Amino acid sequence: MVILLSLVLWSCDPKSPGTLGDAVNTDVPDLPASAEIILQEFTVTDSTRSTPPIVVDMAADSRTFRVVMWLPPSSSNTPIMVLAHGVDGSPEWFGYFAQEMASRGIVVAAVAFPLSNAQVGLSIGALGDLENQPGDLSFVFSWLEDEAQNPESSLFERYDTNQLIVLGHSMGAATVLALTRSICCTDTTPIASILISTPTYLMDIAFNETEVLADGPPTLLIHGLSDPGIPSSLSSDLYQAISPPRIFVGLPDTDHTSMMVSPADEPTTSQLVTVDLVDAFIQRQVHGVESSLQELLTELQGSDYTVEYELP
Repeated sequence: MVILLSLVLWSCDPKSPGTLGDAVNTDVPDLPASAEIILQEFTVTDSTRSTPPIVVDMAADSRTFRVVMWLPPSSSNTPIMVLAHGVDGSPEWFGYFAQEMASRGIVVAAVAFPLSNAQVGLSIGALGDLENQPGDLSFVFSWLEDEAQNPESSLFERYDTNQLIVLGHSMGAATVLALTRSICCTDTTPIASILISTPTYLMDIAFNETEVLADGPPTLLIHGLSDPGIPSSLSSDLYQAISPPRIFVGLPDTDHTSMMVSPADEPTTSQLVTVDLVDAFIQRQVHGVESSLQELLTELQGSDYTVEYELP
């Protein structure tokens, strides 16, 4: 219980193809786009899986998600990144990061999970739904693929799901870890994964797995070295447990959320570095551009950052 409380306090937050639900395009609240970036929001429903009665008044025979998307103005068959939030998180929480990625030519889709999103609020009960969240991502992957192939969709040919990257923060990172390196839920769709502030102990609590699979997609691990709730040693240990390509970067003077949460004013150094790291990592994995990532890692090694990597 102490571990679970720690996750709730410091978070901002089995594969099923499902049946693709109808997408309802709605306005995105309190999230203005720049003149260049296109914002769209959809509500999608997986009618084949249920929402368990672990949060008051939230039980349902289906699972419903908001999916908020940031699109470059002229994207066509570009990479797409799916974002998974932590406890009490939301797609809007990623606003600065998502807009920066979209400005660099990457389509971004952020998912609001049924029981761990900010509209539900801080709830230990929401952690009981973690076992269902990898399946939620797999369902959203299928929905995104369907929309990209549908000539009547506003997302038709806007991105290439064969170039799909998945990023998770906190409990969202545990979700992505299970999705990519777990016996229970492995989905081979993503070509790369990015795990930020990862509470690896949730693999045992939610999935009864004390070890992750060494094999999986190329992985970038990022963790604040001043995280008061989820120690950065967890990400360092995870780095040692997985096979290359692998990268671990510890951010100095950075807590659990500040590298990702949208800034009130100017972005912090950790936010700028995180954006550059993720972008360079994607350029390597999608386009084979080695130099940008290598140069950035070398630069960080010469400062207060913790940097480990193996990139065969």
